[in-house]
Amino acid sequence: MKYIFILMIGIWMVVFSFGAKFAQGEEDLVAKGKEIYTQKKCSMCHKIEGVGGKMGPDLSDEGNKGREP
Repeated sequence: MKYIFILMIGIWMVVFSFGAKFAQGEEDLVAKGKEIYTQKKCSMCHKIEGVGGKMGPDLSDEGNKGREP
C-alpha cells in the first residue's frame, strides 16, 4: 500500500509539472499576441471583447479554436 501511495504522488508531480510548463508557455503566447495586435494596429478593424473596430471579424473567441501554430 505504501508503494502505491508513493507511485501516485510521483505520477501527480509529473502531471502537475507538465501542466505548469504548458501554462507558462500559454502566457507567453498570449503576451506575444497582444504585442502583435497592438503593433500592427489590428484594433482599427477587429474587435476583441467588444473593444475595437467594426469592419473586420470579432477575434474574441479565436484563442479557443485549437489551431496549431
